[in-house]
Amino acid sequence: GVGSVSPACRAFELNADELNRLAAGEAIARVAPADAPADGHVMAAIDIPASRAIVWEVLFDCAQAPAIMPNLTYCAVLERGPGGAWDIREHRVSWLSMLPEIRTQFRSDYVKNTSIRFQKTDGDMRALEGEWRLHSISGGSATRLTYSAKVGFGALIPGFVIRSSLAADVPGFLTAIRTAAMQTPQPRAAAR
Repeated sequence: GVGSVSPACRAFELNADELNRLAAGEAIARVAPADAPADGHVMAAIDIPASRAIVWEVLFDCAQAPAIMPNLTYCAVLERGPGGAWDIREHRVSWLSMLPEIRTQFRSDYVKNTSIRFQKTDGDMRALEGEWRLHSISGGSATRLTYSAKVGFGALIPGFVIRSSLAADVPGFLTAIRTAAMQTPQPRAAAR
């Protein structure tokens, strides 16, 4: 149902090479084929030298999203749940030059500073469900952001082309989130 995400879209294990690449500052992304209606399953991660609260604010900020997400032209919150536990957003993405703009509405369920689970409710995509997770590292001064999602496009494009494009685009998107988080002022510690 809405608000639930299949176990395959949740946490995934990073291998030793990926952990070394994260430590070196790289964004990593794996894209595998997925069962229809999805074209691919994306698993990605990046380490960000900012607290989970800062990274959360960047992920949650719809107004800032088009400046961060490559190809995102529009973000709007259409409906909010009580206490901000969930919302329904609309994104418009100009993804491939040969395609019209893609409109997607999705519900996000929030556990503040910890996770965002999302699932398509309407729009042009055939499939969209997944989860962002924020993990404290370096004693809480940094965050490992992981992303796992199944995506499917309604367009007549071969799955391997979509998977190749996702593998190329997702690291840049994660790097843009890291850049935005690093430019966000850290909250000042309470005066003693």
